[in-house]
Order: sequence, then C-alpha cells, then structure tokens
Amino acid sequence: MSATRSGRLFTGVWPRIGLTIAMFAVGIAVGVAASTYAQRGVESTDATAETASAPAANCDSDTETLQIVADDAVVSIVQDLADRYTADLLAAGRQCIPIEVQAVSSASVAGRLTNGWRSSTHGPRPDVWIAKSTMWVELLRAQLEDPSMVPKDPTVLARSPTVMAMPQPMAEQLGWPERQLSWSDFFQLADADEGWAAADKPEWGPFRLEMTDPRYTTTGLQALLALDTAQEGSDESESGTPLSLFRVQRALDNIDASAVTTLERYADADDPLRAMSATPLEEREVWRFNATGSPSPTASETSEAASDAGSDVPDLVAVYPEGGGDIAMESDYPYVLLDAPWVSREVRQFADEFGDYLHSDAGVSMFSAAGFRTRNNQPGEVLLADDRLRAMEDVGAEPPGDLPKVDEFRKLRSSWVIVPRVSRTLFLVDVSGSMQAIVPATGRTRLQETVEAAKETVQIIPNGSDVGLWEFSTELEGGEHDGDYRRLVPIGPLNGQVDGQRRQEALLEALDALDAENDTALNDTLLDAYRQLRDDYQVGRRHVILLLTDGRNDDADSISHSQLLGRLTQLHRSQEPIEVVSIAYGDKPDIDKLAEISERVGGRMIASPKIENLEGLFIEALSR
Repeated sequence: MSATRSGRLFTGVWPRIGLTIAMFAVGIAVGVAASTYAQRGVESTDATAETASAPAANCDSDTETLQIVADDAVVSIVQDLADRYTADLLAAGRQCIPIEVQAVSSASVAGRLTNGWRSSTHGPRPDVWIAKSTMWVELLRAQLEDPSMVPKDPTVLARSPTVMAMPQPMAEQLGWPERQLSWSDFFQLADADEGWAAADKPEWGPFRLEMTDPRYTTTGLQALLALDTAQEGSDESESGTPLSLFRVQRALDNIDASAVTTLERYADADDPLRAMSATPLEEREVWRFNATGSPSPTASETSEAASDAGSDVPDLVAVYPEGGGDIAMESDYPYVLLDAPWVSREVRQFADEFGDYLHSDAGVSMFSAAGFRTRNNQPGEVLLADDRLRAMEDVGAEPPGDLPKVDEFRKLRSSWVIVPRVSRTLFLVDVSGSMQAIVPATGRTRLQETVEAAKETVQIIPNGSDVGLWEFSTELEGGEHDGDYRRLVPIGPLNGQVDGQRRQEALLEALDALDAENDTALNDTLLDAYRQLRDDYQVGRRHVILLLTDGRNDDADSISHSQLLGRLTQLHRSQEPIEVVSIAYGDKPDIDKLAEISERVGGRMIASPKIENLEGLFIEALSR
C-alpha cells in the first residue's frame, strides 16, 4: 500500500457502477460529522459485544458497505478517521460507500473466521480486520484450510510496546527509573514469600503480579512467554510445559479477562498499593490511565473520570523489562484486507485507499495523540512529555525480537487451559507394601517416584489453595480407623502455618518421610476423607480428593466396595461437589472400581501402566 493517493480515489471504478453524485449539493461542508455508519462497542472474551450505531452516512447507502472489525483500542480512532475520510470525499465531489466499524476482540475474530463467520450471530462478515497484533493474523492463517484468504505481511498502523506497569511509589522503591527490572526480577518478586517486606515495605503486603488471560489477550500471552522463560534455573526444554506454566500461574495474584478489569480494581481499591504491584500493559494504556484517571480505552483527558481522579490513586510508571528472550513484546495493529469471496472488487479498492488514508498525516496524528507510536516505532509528543514512561529508552525502527512461532503460540494457549485453579485438595497416598516395588526405568521404588511427583505438585499448586496429606495402608502405628490411615498434614491454607511451620514445608517433609508397608486400606480411608471434606465444605471452592495408588483394597476388615459406593452416594450433593480423582499406576490397580467411585460422586480415574509418567498424571488430575 502506497502513501495517500487522493487524486486517484476510485478513478475508473465507480463509472462502471453507474453511480452519480448529482444528489449531493454543491455546498456540502468539509466537516460532515456523520459520514459513516458505525457500530461501537467492546467485546468481552466470551465473544459478546455491545454496539451502538452512529448517525447514518451521506454516502450512497444503496451500494455495498465496507465492513471493518477492529480491536477496541483503535475502533474509535478508525471511526473518526472514517468520518473525516468520507467527509473529505463528499466535500470534493467524489463518491464513497458507507463504512461500518465494529469492535471485536482479536481472539474472537480469529476463531470466527476459522470456524465460519455466522452473520446472523456475529454481524456482517468483515472485509478488513484491524487486529491487535500480527500474531493473531498468523494464528488465523495457520488455522484456515485455505490460508490465502489472509494476506502476508499486512501493513502496520501503529505500535505500542508491552511494558510492566507499576504504581510509581513501588517502582521507585525498587530503584526506578535508574534500575530497569527484568522479567526474571518480576517473577522472583511475585514468587517469593516475603513480598514487599524484602524491599523494606511490609505494609504493602505480598508482591501482587497480575495478568490478563493469555488465551485471549496479546499482553497476557506475551507476558506468559516472557515469564515462562524467565524462571531461575529453568531448563529451556521445560518452557511451555504444563509444569513450567504451573509455576508462572502460582506466582500470579489475579488473571483478568481484560486490562480494564485490572485497572478498575486498582483505581477503586481502598488501598491501591495493596491491590496491585505490577501488571503487563501496553505503553499507551499506562499513558491513558495517568492522563484520564480511567481504565476505559475511550476515556478522554477531559472526562468525568479524569476530573474526579484523586491523589489517593498513585500514577503508574512503565518499566521496559529486559530478558524477554527473542519475543517481540508489542502490539502492532495490522490492517488486514481479507482476500475472501465476499469482498467485492469495488469494496477492495475502497478499503485499500482507506488504508492509505489511515497511514496519512491525519491518521498518524490521531494515533499519536491517543498514545500510540508510529508504525516505525517513534513515540509522539504525548508519550515523550510523560516522564513516567521513559519512551525514548525503547526506540528503534522496530521493537527487538520476532513474533512467537505459531506452533509455540498455539501450544501455550492450549497448555494454559489445563493449568490448575485454586482448590481444596487432600492427598491420599498409598504406602502399602507393593509401593516398595522397583521401577525398572528409574531404579527407584514406586513410593519414591510418587513422593517426587507429589513434591513437584505441591510446589506449583496456586497460592490461595488449601492442601492436606494423609497416608494409608494397614496397621499404621498411631493411625486412625484401626491403623488404616494417618493424617500427616491437616488440610488448610498452603501458605499457612502448621505447628509453627509453613504448610508447604510440612507437606514436603511429610512426603519425604513416607515408608511403605502392609496392605491397602483404600475403602475406609477414602470414606473418612470424603466425610471430612463434606463436614468442612467451603461454598464456592473446588474440592478434590487426590487418591494415589498402585493397588486395590485388600483390607479384610474394611467395608466392601458396594458399601463404599452406597455411603458416598448418601454424602454426595450435586450443588456442593467433592471430586474423587484416582491416579492409578502399575499393573495391579482395580481400574474398574476406581472409575466407578469417580463416576458415582464426580471426578475421574486416570491410569497409566508406567509410573515414570506420574508427574504428567498429577498435572492432569489438578487441571480440570
């Protein structure tokens, strides 16, 4: 696409359409305000959108319409430029067609075009897509049976780097602006138990690192990629694995659907410095929040939010973290003219020339005034004037790094779906004699393999979870129910205290001390564990009994399988579910009976003949 070609607008095309401009008065004003049809709104991640139509355009509404879907960050800018563009055409006595602009999230557009755009549900099919990032365009191309619909190397309208936004007092406490933190620094700060006490500010509480959902947001996905590779001591081969992503999620305080949600919580908090410590945002979002006092992407500096913004909410500063790997940490807003069968030749030419207009001085000026950088990555006056951004420290022809590979992008999105959520989880570990059997592939016992996998799991269970540990066998010294089981660590907050010791540390020590002996008292142990979670049920939380066994109930004094099912059925409440997730490994577990238990009360049975796969089974058990 070339520079603006105002002298060639629709030359040689519109005569074939047989249109005339005779109906337009000679004295049409240059500043026609309502010269397009538009639909404005912000789509949430569940693919719903609220739209409000602008006044009808003066273009010929009997012709085709240029349909544009755009990210909500730019939809109002594109709408205003479309108004100006068609007004200029009309004032110059030229012809135009209506332009409709609708706000739709990039994730939703990619999904809809992949699965088939349904106009009755989604609105008119788009001719042009202005995505938040080229990586969504690449994802769509990879998902389509015919990728030729998506042009290669679409032109970039504007850029905004992904930064880590921090309340200014917090950033200064960590040495900003002289010190620019790395992604590794942020991960370690969020993952540490000391929180702000490590920086001599215990009154600020834990270091609250927040992030938007990486399945649907550009900044969330880029931050996940960076944090995933920034973990100290992590092996490159672990990056992108569920185990690695578990660790990232455990360090996070909140995962929000959008940046608006994150910033609203910060702005509305009684004590903002205890509500949020850092969150990945676009640079322009930091600028707009400081300028308007509002998280809304369309708020203006003269808005009510700006005038009402009090000094109780500290401004945000933009930190440009080092160590993001080779990832391009930015949103670049590509203008994608689809090569789809529903896009006519006339609409295609009009869309092409409107794209040129968006790159004109008028377009560049409007994007810059809204806090965006140019497509050449140059910050405008509003960014340079804000010393909380330090925009000149991150300037180049293009931001460093490359887009993530599509396969990596897709893998991370799908892996994030299975990352475990906060829950109340009670581990029941089989310590019967069969757990002394040697695993040929590793030379360790089944119990040793179980302990190592359980320890890894305990260390990545999300903060806010409750966890407990029981062991079961028969004739356990000091055990309950005639020695069938011992409560080694009572269920409670993972970061809470047990006899003066952090529960997580107590769990790790108890796991290390497990010893295999005797038979398998599975039925009585499971029933009592279910009773405890029922008695202590906390509404609104997920409750899980994680049963780890290589055998079957062989306790002669135990209740039978049918009796166990009957009593579990009596205790089961569909509105207050307690999942029984059985992890069975080796060649002797009674898979059918374990599956029947899970089916009766909810949950599932996960089986593998190879115990070396145990860590993966744990991940699967806690992730759904």
